Amino acid sequence: MNFPTSRQTGRGDFYVDPRPLADPPARVTISVAGNIGSGKTTLTQRIGELLTFKAFLEPVAANPYLEDFYLEPRRWSFPLQVVFLSQKLKLMQELQASPHHRVLDRTLQEDAEIFAATQFQAGYMDERDWQAYWDLYQAVEPSILLPDLVLYLQADVDFLLYRIRRRERAAEKPLAQDYLERLNQAYDRWIESIAGRTRVLKIRALDYESGPDWKRLDFLVRDIERMLARTIPFHFGK
Repeated sequence: MNFPTSRQTGRGDFYVDPRPLADPPARVTISVAGNIGSGKTTLTQRIGELLTFKAFLEPVAANPYLEDFYLEPRRWSFPLQVVFLSQKLKLMQELQASPHHRVLDRTLQEDAEIFAATQFQAGYMDERDWQAYWDLYQAVEPSILLPDLVLYLQADVDFLLYRIRRRERAAEKPLAQDYLERLNQAYDRWIESIAGRTRVLKIRALDYESGPDWKRLDFLVRDIERMLARTIPFHFGK
């Protein structure tokens, strides 16, 4: 996939198709995509605050299988992903009913095509469970809105592990480096495929939650606003 325009700002590397949309949507949906620990939730919240978008956050902590999965992935992968799919489907239904511009923390497609698929390929989910899960996903996916823009936070595994360890979530302590590497590879492949269906901006993930670097997050959001305004002509303040 070729991205015709690129620019480095010191806060992120942006790649965007510069052509304006021929038929801009009345309500714009932006999704923030990225691996565990890349900063999706923080960026999603700040976009909502600065650009007056309604933020829809991933309910990760509400999954009762998460801690069990990290301890015994081969036992708990299937129920973990079914619960995530159910939760994300409800979230997407709320999003699609919203009259506002929307910003989403991770798409439903990422749950299935990156996380569940990676767990199957890693041997955490067997063939029977994977097929049952995939059939369920394919039944619901056509009814789910594809974002008008996907912001992909790219980060190497060392950066992800640093941020994961610093936030000290008990459920994430067993996270393995090779699992994060597999997810990174799956994300790169997924972004290449999704770029044929919607617009993608690749952004280098930042450690904007530490001290003075918080201001860099606001600069990043304003950069996103300026660049997106050139390709989707809508008023960001609504």
